[in-house]
Amino acid sequence: MEQQRKNIAFLHQDFPGGGTEMVTMNIAKLLGELKVFVFAPNFHNDKLHSTLTNIEPVKLSYVFYDSRNIPTIVKNIKEKGIEFFVFPGGCNDVVCLADAIREETDCKIIYMSHFEPFWEYIEDREIKKRRTKGSFLKTLEWNLFRSHKYTFGIRKAIYKKIYKECYDKVDIFGVLCEEYGREIAKAIGIRYEGSKFRVLNNSVEPNNAYVVPKQKEVCFIGRLSYWDKRPENILKVWSLVEDKHPDWILNILGTGAEEENLKQLAKSLNLKRVHFLGFVSDVQSYYNRASIVCMTSDYEGWGMVLMEAQTNGCVAMAFDCSAGVREILSPSWTNGVLVSPNRIKVYAKALSKLMSNDELRNRVAENGREAVQRFSPENSLSQWRGILKELSK
Repeated sequence: MEQQRKNIAFLHQDFPGGGTEMVTMNIAKLLGELKVFVFAPNFHNDKLHSTLTNIEPVKLSYVFYDSRNIPTIVKNIKEKGIEFFVFPGGCNDVVCLADAIREETDCKIIYMSHFEPFWEYIEDREIKKRRTKGSFLKTLEWNLFRSHKYTFGIRKAIYKKIYKECYDKVDIFGVLCEEYGREIAKAIGIRYEGSKFRVLNNSVEPNNAYVVPKQKEVCFIGRLSYWDKRPENILKVWSLVEDKHPDWILNILGTGAEEENLKQLAKSLNLKRVHFLGFVSDVQSYYNRASIVCMTSDYEGWGMVLMEAQTNGCVAMAFDCSAGVREILSPSWTNGVLVSPNRIKVYAKALSKLMSNDELRNRVAENGREAVQRFSPENSLSQWRGILKELSK
């Protein structure tokens, strides 16, 4: 017999993992009155915060979007009293699994996009373009025969169809900011007003005990992946400022496929004060010391690291690569620093300006601490409670 439903579930591949999984843990903490079930094939309990006692793992036997997981998912929805099922990955995951969940249960389905619209199309393009690097023939083939599928939107049309299918199958389509919702609505032919789109901002815990004064340290914190994070950009920027500021250092926190390439690039650029720290469990200690936190992504849905930098009294700077990044750092030079995309020299000039001016750094850092409060856990909780109440009617 099914229990009276009052709980919520999230679907992941690895838990905890990266930023998306961190957001799920934050939501679990906010929704402390609900039992939170996490469906995933891979769990890393050593990384799960001990205070999150309301999270219960549900082991899947196959990759998270595999339809062979459906019996396990449906069985647990019924037995564990799950009223809300959240897909925090890609739209295609919803397309693969949502119909079966709807047919077997009356569970409400929420899709929560943690990315900028059509990130799948962008990833597909950038990965395929990267494969041509260093090969004249592959580059020629890309330019003559393959790139036009992206230039003229042929490939994007495929993803528009998937987004529309996802939209039709869910009860709520969550987006990180209103501009994202409007962009998707326009692309799939939906009127935004009165639609299923709801804004669900990511939140950050305030740090009223942030450390000052800061040290002369710049940090890059994130996954070392090429197509989106573009960590090689911070090394190119640093190569233009390092000699001008001999008492500053650059710390790179994170791991990923590009790690060895980055170390080789640092060596070829003859960089002297760059420290590759790999995975760091105590990131807080670096926020405590860093004066500036740099993001050099080409594509970024939101940028949790920017909010974390702000709440810890660091100046956050990034390329103006998305509406989510703009919402966090705008206005530029007030709450943070925004640089036109792909402008390495402009970024370096802005970074050098910050490094040279203590008063400017302190002012932007303090403004950022005040501005980030609008993304407080309390506001996020209000948004989530609002949609859960809406779906419970």
